[in-house]
Amino acid sequence: MTKTSATITISPLTSTPEAPKLPDRYADESHKLFSKVHVDDPTSEEALRIRNRCVRWILPFLCVGYHLMYVDKQTLGSSSILGILKDAHLTADQYNWLSSLFYVGYLAAEWPQNWALQRFPVAKWLAGNLFVWWVALTQSKRGS
Repeated sequence: MTKTSATITISPLTSTPEAPKLPDRYADESHKLFSKVHVDDPTSEEALRIRNRCVRWILPFLCVGYHLMYVDKQTLGSSSILGILKDAHLTADQYNWLSSLFYVGYLAAEWPQNWALQRFPVAKWLAGNLFVWWVALTQSKRGS
């Protein structure tokens, strides 16, 4: 099997009317980098190689990730069949509110979370999220 190397020429842009102008305050590092370079379109064989690589490496991770999200969201539904209503002394109405409040909280937190991910360093923001989640979990265990 022979391996071909792809050459991508990168040259500075003088002016591109289609590139959005974004103040540096709101631009992340990738926007700053890619607003200054121009990459030629890949040839058909390079495009095929890139597509095959994405299918081989990225698609399995996406499938596993979506499966885990599906299983996570179905856990609350499955728990009613497995007896959470009896074990937690919940009525059917309380159980319905419980499952609804999960999605209300999810929707309420999604916008500020995405806003913060665009404004702050991602590694520090996610580390802060993990710390807050750790505190919430340890305190909920302590309370029960």
